[in-house]
Amino acid sequence: MLTVLSGALLLASAGQVTLLVPLFAIGVFVEFKLCQVGMLRHWSAVARRDGGLEAH
Repeated sequence: MLTVLSGALLLASAGQVTLLVPLFAIGVFVEFKLCQVGMLRHWSAVARRDGGLEAH
């Protein structure tokens, strides 16, 4: 699926780097934020299980 989407974006932009770089930057930013949200959920679950947020 990702390959098809990447190919479609490449064809739609006619390979213009000035159009593709901002899309890449947005993708990296979104992925980083999703990873951070996942880590926050993990830390919250561990804190609830262990009874607090103190350092281990």
